[in-house]
Amino acid sequence: MVYHTHQQLSGGDPRQIAVDRMRFVEDPKFGIRVEVDGPTTLSMRLPSGAQGPLAAGNDEFEGKTIDRDRWTIVNEDQGAWRMGGGNLFITPQQGNVWQSRFDIKNLFLQAVPPGDFEAATRVNFQVRQNFEQVFITAWQDHNNYIRLANVFDGGRRWQVIRELGGETFSEEYPNTIGDTVWMKIARHGRTYECSVSVDGRSWWPVGPPLSADFAEVQAGIGAICPGSSRKSEASFEFFRFSSGGIVGSGLGQPSPPGR
Repeated sequence: MVYHTHQQLSGGDPRQIAVDRMRFVEDPKFGIRVEVDGPTTLSMRLPSGAQGPLAAGNDEFEGKTIDRDRWTIVNEDQGAWRMGGGNLFITPQQGNVWQSRFDIKNLFLQAVPPGDFEAATRVNFQVRQNFEQVFITAWQDHNNYIRLANVFDGGRRWQVIRELGGETFSEEYPNTIGDTVWMKIARHGRTYECSVSVDGRSWWPVGPPLSADFAEVQAGIGAICPGSSRKSEASFEFFRFSSGGIVGSGLGQPSPPGR
């Protein structure tokens, strides 16, 4: 059985496709009746033996287009992203993910296997107007995620957001690194840690460790500009993923992010 779902009563989130299994069961009163195994939030095999997405891995963005066997693009707008020169370019748009709001465009995600991991990116973007931002995220769905962003909020800042069941925790700290930044999210057990760097070797934590018991996790990147009409591209140089150890290699000299 295939049908559309909404995950919340307000906010205008896009409809999602759901699939549940149906069984025809003999019934002494009705003869044959239909039972539906669902809805469920448990992991299930894909129909007809279909293969799921590849597990998260490194992408240096050197191809002519994105690897769709590995990447999922949420609410894709093909006219607002491109590949070129070893970079993924995203033009930020007005959408966002925040409590009941879910109109974000071009959120790039990869499926994360069970266990600890680190995901990192290096991105260049000039945040100049509220609330322009580039970010890296650990994502279950639009009501459950952790996001580390380089954002403009009265100034250039680091922002850490954790949303659990639609309830939001958010903290901000001054960004003293600049517009070209490394950002990383690491998971250890049920704890997520956000950190930033200028060289990929020396990392500084942003905000406290955050607990989250996500059922299924994806990791990814994005760029948005809720509140701003300025047109400018964010340039992601790579996305690097590790199931343990330090990701990335060094560039430049370290500088503290500011607290």
